[in-house]
Amino acid sequence: ARNCALAAILLACGAVMTMPLVKVVVWSGGAILMGRAVWTLREPADITTRCVSTSARDNGRAIRAAVSTMTCHTRMSESEEVAHLRFLQYLNNTTIGVELFGVVVTPALVIRILVGMGTNIPIAIGILESLMKENRS
Repeated sequence: ARNCALAAILLACGAVMTMPLVKVVVWSGGAILMGRAVWTLREPADITTRCVSTSARDNGRAIRAAVSTMTCHTRMSESEEVAHLRFLQYLNNTTIGVELFGVVVTPALVIRILVGMGTNIPIAIGILESLMKENRS
């Protein structure tokens, strides 16, 4: 959160600067800080992927894949089968993964945020630049 705030301040300060080299350096620093702040969500997104993945290649790392594999390859008593099925039902009916402020952090969410920033930050910078040019005139 601190990196996002600092990045926003740098991006806003870049619009006020008049020297092109300083402007580019400040904007670059702000964009890098903003990108790094969002990129820190990658690790929680990886945990969410491990929680929800059913891929056989994730068998050693993913909860659902391991539980599904266990169904086919393990002998269980009747009570163990019932408990196992209840657990599978719980996994299928529950949102599992890392939630931040009620939103499940997924790799798709991280990419969507990065793409949104990549398109909206230049627009915001352009608007700030045009406002500064109007004030200078």
